[in-house]
Amino acid sequence: MTSIIKVDQIQTAAGTSVMSFDSSGRVSRSGNVVAFKASLSGNMNAPSQSTWTTITYNTTEFDIGNNFNTSTNAFTAPVTGVYHFYHSMSYIANTGSESGGIIAIYDVTNSTSLGIVDFYIKGSDARYGTCCSCIASLAAGTQIVGRIYGPPRGVDSGTGTQLSGYLIG
Repeated sequence: MTSIIKVDQIQTAAGTSVMSFDSSGRVSRSGNVVAFKASLSGNMNAPSQSTWTTITYNTTEFDIGNNFNTSTNAFTAPVTGVYHFYHSMSYIANTGSESGGIIAIYDVTNSTSLGIVDFYIKGSDARYGTCCSCIASLAAGTQIVGRIYGPPRGVDSGTGTQLSGYLIG
């Protein structure tokens, strides 16, 4: 036996719309949609060579659900679930020395790196980029930041430096 359900909208018992469908079958969700993209409003000074530094992501391109705090530079998971995060950096190589560094997607609440990549810079007067991503199961209230460990170079505020994420389910 085949069953067909025809609806244009699904609502909670309280009458709040959580999903709708257009005439082409595209789905629009509301309610638990969580997504953000944060960036720098200007170049960031060089981090310390031997210390982890939280990136000052002080502006957002979008923040669906208002879960990214530009004062603390942290995303706070609003619900328990599985999330995807992406962190990319563009360094300004303003010295001629060679050096290495690390970027990380860091869980502040549990003091652990969820995604981490090391890289190497050689030369000067150029820009170097690196990125990492991860899928993580988080409890509600977990805070996530983007961090770097050296090298002593500036961080470019261009489109190459960002922290973004979204709730998968």
